[in-house]
Amino acid sequence: MLTDVKTLEELAALLALDLKRQIFYYAYVRKQEKSYRKFFLNKKSGGTRNICAPEDGLMYVQKKIANAIYDACSDKLSRFVYSFRRGLSIKDFAKFHIDKKVIIKLDISDFYGSINFGRVLGMFMAAPFNLPYNVSVVLAQLCCFEDGLPQGAPSSPIISNIIGYSLDKNLSIFAKDRGFQYTRYADDMVFSARTTRRIGDFCGRDLVSSVFVPTDEISKLVSDCGFSLNVGKTRVLLRESKQLITGLVCNQKINVDRNYVRRILTLINLMKKNPDSALQAYNEWRKNGSVNDIYSAIRGMVNYVRHVKGAEDQVYCNLARRFNKAAPEGYHVPLPASKIVLSDGDVEKAILVIRSCYEEYGTPIPVDCDDDTESRHIFFKTGTCFFLHGIGLVTSFHCLLEKATVFMCKNIHFTYDYRDVIAADPALDIAILDPVSYPLGMRKEFPCGSGAEIPIGTPVKLYGFPHYQEGDGLCCEPTQVSQKKIYNGQTQYLVSGGIRQGQSGGPVVNDNGEVVGVIRSNGDDMHMFVPISDVISIAAKARGKIHMKSFSRFFTPFE
Repeated sequence: MLTDVKTLEELAALLALDLKRQIFYYAYVRKQEKSYRKFFLNKKSGGTRNICAPEDGLMYVQKKIANAIYDACSDKLSRFVYSFRRGLSIKDFAKFHIDKKVIIKLDISDFYGSINFGRVLGMFMAAPFNLPYNVSVVLAQLCCFEDGLPQGAPSSPIISNIIGYSLDKNLSIFAKDRGFQYTRYADDMVFSARTTRRIGDFCGRDLVSSVFVPTDEISKLVSDCGFSLNVGKTRVLLRESKQLITGLVCNQKINVDRNYVRRILTLINLMKKNPDSALQAYNEWRKNGSVNDIYSAIRGMVNYVRHVKGAEDQVYCNLARRFNKAAPEGYHVPLPASKIVLSDGDVEKAILVIRSCYEEYGTPIPVDCDDDTESRHIFFKTGTCFFLHGIGLVTSFHCLLEKATVFMCKNIHFTYDYRDVIAADPALDIAILDPVSYPLGMRKEFPCGSGAEIPIGTPVKLYGFPHYQEGDGLCCEPTQVSQKKIYNGQTQYLVSGGIRQGQSGGPVVNDNGEVVGVIRSNGDDMHMFVPISDVISIAAKARGKIHMKSFSRFFTPFE
């Protein structure tokens, strides 16, 4: 560990670096001007940000140093700082300020530049490192540029967090004594409270410009720790206004700014029409003009929404669907299976026709046969089945009771029998088959609903092949849930109408494109379906416990 290092040789061994070719080379031999690339980024709020990016070799060394520092003192960092901490993000930083009556934002001026070579040297020589002078000098030399921490070096964030410890301690005590909470993210300091009575201790209005400025007391606290405040960035945000912290809205919960979401939608629409126009608009918005891949840029924005709101959030899912539809496949962002909405063309690949053939003896219509053979007649009836993500090929159990079953998608035929059944419940009229026989590239899968109770009046779509004849297409019947009913001891849902012969086994789909039930047949002319929660339960109970041949008793070989 870094705290145990006593010599430069031990330092090189700890960092797994060559002492002469890497440590001494970048510390003393190579000129620092040649080791950094300096450029400027325009800020959205105006002005520029000076970036000093180290070359690859020096960056590798600085990453090694940063990891060693973090491993040595991660448990000693201030609990009020949330920037550049493993496992923490801006969400953790902002969550302490949710639903507060007032939020006060202060900004440190030239944050990294305020931490000069002497302060970095002193940090390495002081607790908890207590490194020898010669080792501390080399480390400070490797981490500093032009007598300060370079913004763009991987070692700068962790060093700034350590040096800012006294700042965080003093400000947290100052805030607590006045009923405020305090957190810091790099140079952004935020105070919040459920009352506005002590705002005057932090800032007041300038008599000339009427803008908020920090008080002398808090300015002195900051300056005593070696920093200074950027007076022009002082903000007071009341509950009645948008309380924005590091780009996150935290009035009632952590959320993404609506303007940010609208910006993404605008860029996606531009990208669909003309990627070059979208790229120009993006660079004008970011005010740096350095991005040359618009697909990666927008993908990053969409993924940011996912990080803040979650992968299951509807806003993220809508953005993800729009982006995936407009961007090349290699740039697509992930969608949870429960949020995948099939296109009309994909729906036709997810739903198949079942044609069951069965025989009866002694019926009036004879089939050519030998004199000693009883008259035999073969009949066909149809049903529906569909692919369900994470479950399999779902249909009604009664569609599989006959002697042979053929599943068809347009002109493609695949034969299944009892050996393909992986789960079934005759009482619920549900059967699940292994879809392995059907080519993976030719099928699409519906997302599975959550299994929650379905409110009466919920609009749904009934898919199937009613009264199917060769050449007929898939039928979709919009309707709504009309009643919850216990039928033969089982919970069922009734719909207003639309179920016809041949739709048994078809999916019941909600407005989000999720399957919420399976159409079933009954003898009472009731339009009903089995809730998807029962299908999930059947699949879960059967997984790994039911041998396929246990279903052979339901089937009679058809010769």
